Amino acid sequence: MDSEAKAQARVGSVIDGRYQLTRLLGSGASGAVYDATHRYTNRRVALKLLHPELNDSREHVGRFLREVRAMSALTHPGVAAILDAGRTEEDVPYLVTEFLEGSDMAELMDDGPLAHPEVVDIGVQLLDALAAAHALNIVHRDVKPDNVFLVPRGTQTPQVKLLDFGVAKRLNTNSSVNLTAAGTTVGTPHYMSPEQARGDAVDHRSDLWSVGALLFHALSGEPPFDDPRTHRLLMRIATEAPPSLGALCPNVPIELVQIVDKALEVDVERRWQSAAEMANALALCGYTSFH
Repeated sequence: MDSEAKAQARVGSVIDGRYQLTRLLGSGASGAVYDATHRYTNRRVALKLLHPELNDSREHVGRFLREVRAMSALTHPGVAAILDAGRTEEDVPYLVTEFLEGSDMAELMDDGPLAHPEVVDIGVQLLDALAAAHALNIVHRDVKPDNVFLVPRGTQTPQVKLLDFGVAKRLNTNSSVNLTAAGTTVGTPHYMSPEQARGDAVDHRSDLWSVGALLFHALSGEPPFDDPRTHRLLMRIATEAPPSLGALCPNVPIELVQIVDKALEVDVERRWQSAAEMANALALCGYTSFH
């Protein structure tokens, strides 16, 4: 039985005597996320559980606990609120967050490019959440459409929630445990910065490249780089200058093109230097109520 089948088989079980798993929402390489209900308060929550077969893996357990700590440190409307964390009777770690209803950017982008105002609004909110993470020296390292969730708010624009801090890295820590070895690439290939693709050290500006790649994809309908072979894709990201958004999409306003192009600079010193700086530039495009 594979990991997803095992995850599905756990539906109906009770975790830590409190959380009943009612539905499998998704299963990834390291864990599964469930729609769950607290047995005593009847509150609906999302529960993320490490695949039990990975519980002996120092790397996977370390990453899971790092996500718990990163999310616990962050209190921001653009990050899913952590409600609880613990270990099952079998000593498998789990994480409980608020349950979100809506859709992720990947689903929206399946239908093609998004409208300019929508992209700008999402970008500003996403960067605001990243600014809060960066202020705590947390680099997300996996900003991608699947990890940007949109929660409807009636007549207002959707609330953006940044998900999955499973590969986040805390900078300037004195921990003796290094969970990511030098030369290791961590993240999702299409949205990896050049330094990530090379396996080099990263800082907060790596996340800004990923935001640039996400905005490029949302506006054009395709990522800056593409190749069916992962190693070739990583090599292209690491060594080639990305195409200009304006050359591909002449209908995109020049000020928006310049913002995205700057985010995608190979040289980190030529990129936006902070999430707040990039967010302010986006807000000044005039498409959003944030300016």
